[in-house]
Amino acid sequence: MSTFAINLAVVPFSSLVGALTHRKNIDIKTGAYIIVGGSIGLLAGTLLVGIISRVILAILFLLSSVATVLEMYFYKLAPRIYKRINPSP
Repeated sequence: MSTFAINLAVVPFSSLVGALTHRKNIDIKTGAYIIVGGSIGLLAGTLLVGIISRVILAILFLLSSVATVLEMYFYKLAPRIYKRINPSP
């Protein structure tokens, strides 16, 4: 069985269990945005896999992973800028 088939079998069920377990904490509006964005990303990714080479896709994945990590630690990397752009309650 390929990795894609295993992910296809596991991810929906684990996501469903997580959603049911935390259903009181889920904001429906935010969830709808995530579902729509994820669906668009799924379709775009599926189309791009047939067009773009594996090397380019790997580089794009690496760049998006690095951007995610930098965003997660932005408050430590650039605290002054973070304070200016972070909305206060």
